[in-house]
Amino acid sequence: NGKRNINGVSLKWTSIDEKNVDYIEIWRNERDGMAESINRVKPNNNESSTNTYNYIDKTASNKELYYQLKVVDLDGTFSTSNFIVIPKMSSTNDILVYPNPASRYINVKVEQRQIVKIYNSMGALCLQVLVNEQEPIDISKLPSGVYYLKTLERSAKFIITK
Repeated sequence: NGKRNINGVSLKWTSIDEKNVDYIEIWRNERDGMAESINRVKPNNNESSTNTYNYIDKTASNKELYYQLKVVDLDGTFSTSNFIVIPKMSSTNDILVYPNPASRYINVKVEQRQIVKIYNSMGALCLQVLVNEQEPIDISKLPSGVYYLKTLERSAKFIITK
């Protein structure tokens, strides 16, 4: 699975029975673009246990991205995973709100300390907070629904689920 966050795109996968695996290659593709190998991972080569891997793609662009794993065996044969799709940042002007959907807290990436206003889908102001560059905002008291986050110059939409 994968998620876009403040550092890029975080990828996480698990595998079992890696006895004959030589390496695992991570491929990235932009819509209508060329696929490229972005990293190679050596397996743990455990036959009976489940192995979990994490990778952060720090060079991910703010476009819809497609990721796929290519598992190459010692004899050169390979298999590929299904694609996972990572959507563009959920924003209108490059403001990053994550996770989205959220339930208790959201993180907002802003360039400097500023006031963030959160409106419900009817346009009513629900919350106004002064935040620093990467400060979580407590949304636990807000009911489920679609919300709009605004700063002085930017806005973004996010969803609360409970």
